[in-house]
Amino acid sequence: MISLTDLVSDILKKLSETGILTEVMLIGSWCLLVYQDHFENSPMIPVFRTTDIDFMIPYPPKISTHVDVPEILRTLDFAEEVDPINNVVKYLHRDLEIEFLIPEVGQPKLRNLHIAELKIIPQRLRYLNILQDHQLKSNFKGIPVIVPEPAAFVIQKFICSANRTKPEKRDNDLRIASELGLFLLTIPEQAQKLYEIYQSLLAKWRKRFLRIIEADAPKFFEKFNSIKSQTVTGY
Repeated sequence: MISLTDLVSDILKKLSETGILTEVMLIGSWCLLVYQDHFENSPMIPVFRTTDIDFMIPYPPKISTHVDVPEILRTLDFAEEVDPINNVVKYLHRDLEIEFLIPEVGQPKLRNLHIAELKIIPQRLRYLNILQDHQLKSNFKGIPVIVPEPAAFVIQKFICSANRTKPEKRDNDLRIASELGLFLLTIPEQAQKLYEIYQSLLAKWRKRFLRIIEADAPKFFEKFNSIKSQTVTGY
């Protein structure tokens, strides 16, 4: 039986062969394996594999690759499932679920956005532009991928944790963000990126971030707060 990691590798390899992975971003908890490789397998990076994998389409979508993504996924035994509430299509395998997302910018939109070049309908979500604005080119098991900068990943995870309706998923988000965030704060340039990305947020998003980490990640809050009181160049 194929392992979950091998299945994700097969998906990324198939998508890479079409050129899609130069235009979409791998987001979510599978990025942790990328970060482990990027930071030379540091034991401080949390290990967490979920049964879903998320890809983000940039907004506004400027896709130059034309490929039938659903057909590619069918060759890997994924079936389409339409969410009856928002009409977004997910792709289901017995071991894994794939979803395509796109940043929700401005006022909430009533209609879904169809990406004709890829034949997919991504789900709109708030705060994804934090990831879009801070990208890292790396690899997953030797396959070139684009993922969020780890500092952006941490901040977005914290901010979105409050939107989780299932307590176990919220707890997982907080644990991942806290552990990875504490690791990043041990590296001066990564600590600086955390501070710079935080500073780039809207004021209300900064307040939301600080409120969440103070209540739910006190150790990270204390260490992050200490770099706020110093100049970035002096850290």
